[in-house]
Amino acid sequence: MERRVRAALLCLSLLLSTAAAAAPVAAAEPPSLTVTADGETMADGDRYSTATKPRLAVDASVAAGTPANVSLVELIVRVNGKTVHRSTPDGRSVETALRPSLSSGNNTVRVIVIDSADGVESTQFTVYKDGTAPFIYLQQPYETRPLYAIPDGEATGVDVTFEGNLIEESTVQQLTLSYENGGNVSETRNFNEPDDHFETTVRLARGENNVTLAARDSFDNTRQYRFVVNVTDGAGPELRLDDIDTETTAHEYTISGSASDDVWVREVTASFDKQDGNHTVNETVVSTRSYADSDDRREVSFSEDFLLELGTYDVTVTVTDHTGNETTRTFTVNRTVRDAEAIAPEVRILQDRTLFIGNRTLFVSATATDGETERVSVETRNTTTNETLDYTVVHSGRIQETVEFATRSTVGPGVSTVIVRATDASGAEHTALTYVNATSGETFVSESGTRTHGVRITPLSDGDPRTASANVLVDRVEANESVRIPPDATDRSHVTRTANVTLTDLSITPAEATNFTLYVSATEGDATLGSEFTAATDATAVGTVTVEHAAADDALADVTFRFRVNDTYLNRTGVAAQDLTLYRRHDGNWTALETSYRGTVGDQHVVEAHAPGLSVFALGSAPPTESQDGGDSQTDGGQENASDADDTGGDDGGTAKLSVTNVTKNTSRIVPNGTVLVNATVENSGTADGTYTAGLALNVSIVDTKNVTVPPNESRTVTFEQQVAEEGNYTVLVNGSSGGFLLVKKRGLVGSLVHTVVGFLPTGLIPDAVGNALGGLPLKLIGMALGGLVGVIVVASLGLRLLQRLGGGSGESE
Repeated sequence: MERRVRAALLCLSLLLSTAAAAAPVAAAEPPSLTVTADGETMADGDRYSTATKPRLAVDASVAAGTPANVSLVELIVRVNGKTVHRSTPDGRSVETALRPSLSSGNNTVRVIVIDSADGVESTQFTVYKDGTAPFIYLQQPYETRPLYAIPDGEATGVDVTFEGNLIEESTVQQLTLSYENGGNVSETRNFNEPDDHFETTVRLARGENNVTLAARDSFDNTRQYRFVVNVTDGAGPELRLDDIDTETTAHEYTISGSASDDVWVREVTASFDKQDGNHTVNETVVSTRSYADSDDRREVSFSEDFLLELGTYDVTVTVTDHTGNETTRTFTVNRTVRDAEAIAPEVRILQDRTLFIGNRTLFVSATATDGETERVSVETRNTTTNETLDYTVVHSGRIQETVEFATRSTVGPGVSTVIVRATDASGAEHTALTYVNATSGETFVSESGTRTHGVRITPLSDGDPRTASANVLVDRVEANESVRIPPDATDRSHVTRTANVTLTDLSITPAEATNFTLYVSATEGDATLGSEFTAATDATAVGTVTVEHAAADDALADVTFRFRVNDTYLNRTGVAAQDLTLYRRHDGNWTALETSYRGTVGDQHVVEAHAPGLSVFALGSAPPTESQDGGDSQTDGGQENASDADDTGGDDGGTAKLSVTNVTKNTSRIVPNGTVLVNATVENSGTADGTYTAGLALNVSIVDTKNVTVPPNESRTVTFEQQVAEEGNYTVLVNGSSGGFLLVKKRGLVGSLVHTVVGFLPTGLIPDAVGNALGGLPLKLIGMALGGLVGVIVVASLGLRLLQRLGGGSGESE
């Protein structure tokens, strides 16, 4: 029995010794190791870039406190797994330097030092040798392949956009674009430190343009691309016409618009072909000229008037570019008769230009304006017998808006009647007449031959459509005799008029016989005295009229004003036609005058007012009352709310300005069929909401798109979750903004082993960070750790089984 126990104890001792030998023993402090690349210290995982062979300096020594008999026994330097340096140091420290040959791209450098006590220290880092110049590939004016030469290509139009991407591991210091045509350098553009995406528009010439693109990186590696871009005029010109009226009553028809071409506009023509075949109008709107590479013929505007007779016309407008490409618009215009009042001309015999030039010869001057005049004649008659003394046709045929003429006519002795007739487009006659006395040599007399008062109006103009003025001369007026200015006032006559407000006529009754001169000026809206008027009356000014005169204030009394105001203008001012009121300023005060609304003439509203004398006048809205003020306040408030709503809703025509400002990714390396997360920031620097389509591209190919709405002056993040199946090196882009490179590659043996082992362990047993760290440890250390772990497990298992067996034997012997 005792012998069996001793044998068992001996076996157990041997097993425990074996287990102790297999278990790892705490190693002494490993040697110290310092490695520099061109003087820059390298630690595990560091990366160093260079364009030449770097100088690697190694400084190693045994750890402080190790026994004196411990020394360094081996120093090893490996590049890309190949040993490039091995030495056996003789002592406790060693310093060495070397310049290993590197291949272009990433090179893995590993330095290992071992001491005589089996202490090991190592460091591994990457040296990127940039011996490769940047690559350029284009997206515009045509697409080219990355890493290949840029071939010759074509572009349509002389404004050519060059857009593309740069592929470079380090930094691109400069991008240069230059081009020439016919041996003459047109332009060279330099872009310092560009991003990996570029875009610029240049003006090339027609035909072949020699283009050079060059990129230089931070190590002075330069790559140059030379290619030819042939610019053609392949696109036809564009033609834009303003509002087209297919029905018109005006004899004058206007065609306006613009034409543009990507190279040059040769001409624009318009033709009117009357459908009955009796009338054709052909007109060159924009004339032909010799070709020149200049911007003034890239886009041209035009506005041309055409006189049309009654009838239907087929209209053709054609724009032609330099190479003969044409764009045509066709439409039909029906020229009809306007209502009688609209086409009726205003006929006036000009008093200051009608005079005797002989005993029986009268020089007649007259106008027919603001209508459609087809025929004008002058007839003189004997007032007593009504016999026609002379008849002259001064205009016939073509319809005109204005006919001005002067002609000689024969008159008889004594008083003669002078009749000017104008026939409009519908055949209706419109006349003006006067009497002349050949015996006394006077014009503009009464039918009995007595001289009437004379009125002469001289319009003045400063070129501003919002202002107008006139000089008015009145002579030989009798006391209490009403003088109408102008004397032959009609619906189309006037004293003075702006674009929207017309003082049609004045009626003045002088208190005594006199001659007088008036200076009448009119201004639209709140200009000049209108602002003073508005402040004093709280009424809205439509226009102001000033009547200056040399006579005494009480000499010219009982004045009647008649105004016409355009309907569209009143709508803009917000004043109702029926509320129009004439105000007079006298002694510094504004007084509302009795004003009557007289209806409309065409699209104009007619009002009449009486004043006690001449002064400064304002035509405006009715005097406000307290209730009206309150109502106006409510209306204004409602308008302000509506305006705010428009601003909030973007109805005010704001513009969104959207751009990608930042692109990031969660990793730079995944395995095939792995997933990368890409975030892009979309910024709106505009004044309105905007929707942006963000596109994720891998090596220029769009793989996913997302829409995002961004409020003004805000930004939003768009996230792409993209799976990549194929191995390779990918450039990550979102709408041209780079997110860097993505490497898709299978794991190595150690990484796969660790990934597999960690995957079998219970969830949470090993933290993710530890699992990731294990994947990066050297193979030798991972093997030693795994071997020790397996040894401990085996020994413990055998010992447990032996104790169980011993316990069982004892029971049997008992």
